[in-house]
Amino acid sequence: MIDSQLYKRLAEDQTGVDRWLKANAVFGAIVAVGLVAMALIGSTDSGVTQRAGTTSSTAEASSAAIRIQARAASSLGAHDR
Repeated sequence: MIDSQLYKRLAEDQTGVDRWLKANAVFGAIVAVGLVAMALIGSTDSGVTQRAGTTSSTAEASSAAIRIQARAASSLGAHDR
């Protein structure tokens, strides 16, 4: 037969396991909320960064084209003299 001490030990272990499970569930929920928040923040920031990068790249390309055209025009003008 099973002792009453064994029942007591199993009952204590069960409450300990329940506490451990609840603590892990709370911790997991906090981590999950943090990951979702980071994903949402990252997705909204990425669009702004891409637009800014495209705008600056276009501006750099057009300013480089203007410089090349200016050099070409000045070198043609010097040869024509």
